[in-house]
Amino acid sequence: MLRYLRKRLLIYLVILFGVSIAVFVLMMSMPGDPYSWMLMDPNVDPAYVQRKLDELGLNDPIHIQYIKWLGRILHGDFGYALEGQATLDLVSQALKNTLLLTIPAFLLSTLFAVLLGIWSAMSASGNKILDRLVTLGTFLEVSIPTFFLALILIKWFGYDLKLLPVSGLKTLRVHYTGLRYVLDVAKHMILPVFVLTLTQTSGMLRYMRSAMIDILNQDYIRTAQAKGMTWRRAIWTHGLRNALISVITVFCMRLPGIISGALFTETVFVWPGIGTLNYNSILNRDYAVIITITMILAMVILATNLLADILYAVADPRIRLGGGAKE
Repeated sequence: MLRYLRKRLLIYLVILFGVSIAVFVLMMSMPGDPYSWMLMDPNVDPAYVQRKLDELGLNDPIHIQYIKWLGRILHGDFGYALEGQATLDLVSQALKNTLLLTIPAFLLSTLFAVLLGIWSAMSASGNKILDRLVTLGTFLEVSIPTFFLALILIKWFGYDLKLLPVSGLKTLRVHYTGLRYVLDVAKHMILPVFVLTLTQTSGMLRYMRSAMIDILNQDYIRTAQAKGMTWRRAIWTHGLRNALISVITVFCMRLPGIISGALFTETVFVWPGIGTLNYNSILNRDYAVIITITMILAMVILATNLLADILYAVADPRIRLGGGAKE
């Protein structure tokens, strides 16, 4: 197991190195620069812009820029945003705000998808009306754009019923502390977390339902019943674990979304998360922030691939990691 992990980590480090080269070269090869907007102002001296580019090293050859950038990264220096704040501090704060939304939404959507998927699959062989209702609900949810759903909820709960706040992380012009601050933030989280949970549940629910339907008619389910186990218990004891093998990939593919944030949801609810920060950085050509966010996402994606391999072995002991393990 440890040998396998070391081998995979080495492969991922090589991939990450290649990704860093590709991202940096593509980003720095784009036309323009972070200070191009200054040239549109006739009061700004073009020589000043050139001096700033020289200070940032943006006039150096691309390979020299990459070596300098990589050296700074290895020392924990991710550069500075155009506004002067350290990039790592800026991204860290936005990431914390994003995790406040995405982690609860991820856990809730996974729980609902697994439970509803199993229930829908079991209903498909009996009460098909329930299965059809779940299927209809998932298709309706997929058909409704995220931003439209968010706007509808804002109108209902924010303006018509006046029950929930509709924007921001906390109430403006009010300085709560302690428990009141926590409750204020939690109240602002309700609508965006609900939207994210609803939009993320349908996809995994369909995978879970499909996997469970394939499991229900397997011989080992009938064998378990022949030994005296009830049908429902056989499904929950044996069927669920085997169904999870095909769902693990979908589960791990969703994990990077926790870090990347939900751009539409964060934008509609004016939530200061990583998705909004990345969008604004692209508009402002803030290269340091864009590259930092992209590299963090690359590391998360590689980590989730490794996690998927580990979860395969946990879900099914027959899987042998490394290929050389003895039976």
